[in-house]
Amino acid sequence: MIEQPFALFRPFQDRVRVRLYDRGDGVMHTADVARLEGQSVADGEQTHGPLTERVLGPGTIAGADGVATDVHGLTLSSRNADCQSFAVFDPVRGIGGVLHTGWKGLLNGAIPAFVHLLHHEWGNDPRNLMVGAGPSLCTTCAEFTDPVTELVGIDHRFFYGRLVNLRAIADDQWESAGVMPGCIERHPDCPKCDVDRWWSLRGGDKEAMAAGARNILTISLI
Repeated sequence: MIEQPFALFRPFQDRVRVRLYDRGDGVMHTADVARLEGQSVADGEQTHGPLTERVLGPGTIAGADGVATDVHGLTLSSRNADCQSFAVFDPVRGIGGVLHTGWKGLLNGAIPAFVHLLHHEWGNDPRNLMVGAGPSLCTTCAEFTDPVTELVGIDHRFFYGRLVNLRAIADDQWESAGVMPGCIERHPDCPKCDVDRWWSLRGGDKEAMAAGARNILTISLI
């Protein structure tokens, strides 16, 4: 487990806690996260869709890939293998959130929908958001059969033959939604490149994925 993996959040560590769990932590289910965090957990069903919901207490939100809260002492959890997971904090409004975004989520508008939810529920200004991105596929490992037909609507400047820079697409969507470029920080690891540390579907962990194994990114307001 990595405590406060993003430098961006560390000036606010008396107000927000972010943790990143790898395969060595043995996290399989939400109950494992609750045990490790020492408090109740809320997460989304993670269907690769655009839905983010405001949560007031523990539980899994059906159909949601994102959850956000202003409730202290509640852990928000995002589970991933190769997809992108984001921890988001607004120090002005005191809001925390997590979002799971695979390539389908990028197509379905998960990132702008997340930012819209924060504004709708709390009047958030996206320029105040801080975004930490957990390990996800690097460009070399994000290979598609035909990005032009599979990622319709995505700018082709992110395509390199059959390879796609999914990280840059996500960053571009955060910035287009109003997040400041200097307020996005990424963990450098790629799960497929470092399968000794991270769970990766493309790296061969299909059976473990079916059993529930995931990398976990959490955030909680203190």
